[in-house]
Amino acid sequence: MFKIKLAENDLFFPTLAGLFVFALLLKAVAPSIYAGDGGELISASYLLGNAHPPGYPLYLLFARVFSFLPVGNIAWRFNLLNAFLAGICAALFYQLSRYFLSKNYSLLATLFLLCFSSFFYYSLFAEVYHLELFLFILLLLSWFGANKRKYLLMGLFTGLGIVSHYGYLLLILGFLPFALKEILRGAKGEFGYLFGIMMVFVGLTAFGYLPLRAARQPAFNWGNPVNYHSVINKLTRSEYREPGSRRSPADILKQFKLTAIFFQRQMFFPVLLLAVPGLIYFYGKHKTALYLLLSILVSYTVLATCLLNYRVTSLALDLGPKFFLPVYLVLALFMGAGLNFIPEKISGINVKYLVLISLLLIMSLIGYQGFSLNERANTIYRDYGLDILTSLPPKARLMASGDNPLFAVLYLKYVEKRRPDLVLTAVEGNIFNDEFGYRDLSVPQIKDLERQIIRRESRPLFYTNYTSDLPLKAQPLLYKLIKNREKGVPDLPKYLHSANGGGKKERAMMLTTLLSDRYVNYAYYLAERKKNPRKYLQTVSALGWNYPYIMEQLGRFYFNNNKYPEAKNAYERANELSESYSRYNQLGLIYKQLGQPGLAERHFNKSINLNHDFAIGYYNLATLYLARGEVDKALANSDRVIAIYPQYLANYYLRCLIFQKLGKIREARFNLEKFLKYSSGANEWTEKARNALEQIK
Repeated sequence: MFKIKLAENDLFFPTLAGLFVFALLLKAVAPSIYAGDGGELISASYLLGNAHPPGYPLYLLFARVFSFLPVGNIAWRFNLLNAFLAGICAALFYQLSRYFLSKNYSLLATLFLLCFSSFFYYSLFAEVYHLELFLFILLLLSWFGANKRKYLLMGLFTGLGIVSHYGYLLLILGFLPFALKEILRGAKGEFGYLFGIMMVFVGLTAFGYLPLRAARQPAFNWGNPVNYHSVINKLTRSEYREPGSRRSPADILKQFKLTAIFFQRQMFFPVLLLAVPGLIYFYGKHKTALYLLLSILVSYTVLATCLLNYRVTSLALDLGPKFFLPVYLVLALFMGAGLNFIPEKISGINVKYLVLISLLLIMSLIGYQGFSLNERANTIYRDYGLDILTSLPPKARLMASGDNPLFAVLYLKYVEKRRPDLVLTAVEGNIFNDEFGYRDLSVPQIKDLERQIIRRESRPLFYTNYTSDLPLKAQPLLYKLIKNREKGVPDLPKYLHSANGGGKKERAMMLTTLLSDRYVNYAYYLAERKKNPRKYLQTVSALGWNYPYIMEQLGRFYFNNNKYPEAKNAYERANELSESYSRYNQLGLIYKQLGQPGLAERHFNKSINLNHDFAIGYYNLATLYLARGEVDKALANSDRVIAIYPQYLANYYLRCLIFQKLGKIREARFNLEKFLKYSSGANEWTEKARNALEQIK
């Protein structure tokens, strides 16, 4: 019924192309969980839970099928899915190419796709992007190959594509002008575009997985999308909305320069220029198809570039290229067409020799990818999770923050069933049904909940990273490393060689982050024992000079150890790489400690200008103004804290001091009572507040 007319009925070449790609990738697939979202997606799928917004239900269900394969460990089966999807994409792409190119050049175009480093790399571990690419190729095949019922197929693949990844919406925009043109012409023989629209909604019903599974309260249930409000928040990715994200035209121009770098880094750039004669070939023989493909390529590239909010940093160069996989596919088609164009326009070229030379060139490029991006021996991320679990005493609670430690422990605990005695808590909340609940929390709310847990906790309590402003009962985790327990840190040359992988920085970022985590934790370990951690801090600085997260981590270490000039340099470098309101706030605290209140005020103001609802920024301004005797300004900023977050404890104590300065004793007493009302349990601050209240009375 729903039949796509293929360019040729002989399935030998597409099957051969798909099997070749799958077999090649099979040798390079990661053996276990991988950095980034891999551990999370595997856990969410295996537990039939909910992943990070917008949930990716189609991927979770599709991947769950692969978990039943009777080979390898569970994580490897999920990684295998992406290699399998890459092989299917290659077979379908060959069929797509045959609408425009001969067999030889269709095969070369398919192999060109494998030369794009992001296509190769994201075929090796669990991620959502290849499923989106698979559905995009089906959409193109439906447009070019389906006669009747074209819109039914396109509608279904559109709905499923949106469920697979929101980037699919940008692809649809490229199709719209051509679909509307056919509709307005009243194209005969079509089953009806209205039914196609209905099929879009049929595909979108896959989102129904989110509330259905949330109602069963799985162990991993990000955002608990169980009612209308929480489902809408999940689908709109509301928790990822960054304040102060508006950009100037100059920022957008820099973004386009960054996108150009993405494309340049994908393969040997002169080979990419084959797309130019390919455009000429399409213009001469397949003009309508050219306009459609260019519409998709340009609209997707422009809109994706404008929506991405990366600065030109190593982090952006590592993470950004994966969003452009559909663009690489269109470029591969044009590159194959470019080879087809050369012998047609240049007489005297032997086609067999051209194909042979092209094949040798492509195979050398693929061989380089296989060498530089081979993940088959990469177990560093699983080792990292095991290091954490090995470090924890029985019946401990782990307060995890950051994707790498949280998702590694999540997978090992819930999928491999390790350490059932361990209580795992996500500090940012919104993931597990625990004290933090399924809600977005502000920083003050998170800190308050942490303090409550610390005060009442009978379990040994640990953090994955060092955290300031909390009692020493909550200790940072000092890893007992599996690979190298004697030194307490991994062997640097060995791990750096693994991370760099023949010079490919795309995979180095995640592994570099893991290394920096370990070295910073070991630096804390040495500092607490009055030993000099300089060697390891220098290593972290060298590793993370182009990574804002690592430089911020380094700055936090220096700040917590009262080395304020070094902390300033690290935070300024982090802000130079990626501007952040929280880093400006931290720089304000550093300048305050350095005795430069003017610079502290400037940075606190930058912080709240980027995020108008940042309560801590207003609080820090209020403390600064009170110290300078500007009581009215202090009160105005303290009022702003009350408006944003009325449960912020420290602000009530500050307001007591402000009103005492103003001679308003009743208001001072009222705020101390508020402080004691919201404070739970006894500590140094509650004792001070009670004593101050007695004196005021």
